[in-house]
Amino acid sequence: MLEVRGLHTHFLARGFDNQVRVARALNGVDFTVGEREIVGLVGETGAGKSLTAYSVMGLLKPPAKVVAGQALYNGRDLLALSDDERRKLRGGEIALVVQSPKSSLEPLTTVSQQLVRVHRAHRQVDEAAARVRAVEMLAAVGIPDPERRANAYAHQLSGGMAQRVLMAMALINEPKLLIADEPTTGLDVTVQAQVLDLLRDLVRARGMSALVITHDLGIVAQYCDRIAVMYAGQVVESGGVMDVFARPSHPYTRRLIASTPDSLARRGGRPLGGAANPPNLYALPDGCLYADRCDHAAAQCAVAPRADPVAGTHLVRCHFSRQFALEPMA
Repeated sequence: MLEVRGLHTHFLARGFDNQVRVARALNGVDFTVGEREIVGLVGETGAGKSLTAYSVMGLLKPPAKVVAGQALYNGRDLLALSDDERRKLRGGEIALVVQSPKSSLEPLTTVSQQLVRVHRAHRQVDEAAARVRAVEMLAAVGIPDPERRANAYAHQLSGGMAQRVLMAMALINEPKLLIADEPTTGLDVTVQAQVLDLLRDLVRARGMSALVITHDLGIVAQYCDRIAVMYAGQVVESGGVMDVFARPSHPYTRRLIASTPDSLARRGGRPLGGAANPPNLYALPDGCLYADRCDHAAAQCAVAPRADPVAGTHLVRCHFSRQFALEPMA
């Protein structure tokens, strides 16, 4: 469904000395999303997860710019399409659920007006039919009394309700691929579970594919089929969720898993070692991007590692991946 190959995105900035500086935010992102598959894109803040989605969707604004790579959607390179061609796909065949649901809805327009607008932009229907479809979608995402809520404004909705409206907006045209960018940001734990259950059930029922962007490994473990772990604008490990959690083979993945509450509790609250600061995107090393934070860095890490298979489709970007695959987590 979606294959991202060697995606590079840079930010250009002019410093106080009037010299142009380049922040290498994405550095060769590679991952795939298969048909009827839910893939979790995970990593710490600043790893490039949301930027990857916006790069693929063609939603970047200056000073951000895609400088290399491909994003193949059913064989068509999204990055090579014109703006008009991309707009036809966005909201139609590919939909995005963004963060901060209440601030993502227009404050001066009712829910139904926003849904009708999205539907009519991609389907040849009159306003009355679009209004009926909007109410149907509000009901489908579990909003009670959808007729009344259709006439509500953003400020009249709770956070969970607003997130459901965004999901209805994303799904109203029956897309084939759904990208959900931190879909539970700002929601309490109970509402998070409801929204994620709904997302999974809708994706399964409608035969869609989904890319779920999150920093929460628990979400990936419970709701995703495969995982792609990002660090410094690269996917450093990817594979089936069960395979990666059973045999994490990149030191960064192992550190992420070791930082979960359950893992910390087993070690008496002691995190894994390594430097705390993320890499400087303006001065990335030529070799392994994780070397400065890795307790196992060696001379060969001065050469950038390739993403090689550990087993089957389990890929790891580390010179010592096979060694880590054999070492049980502490």
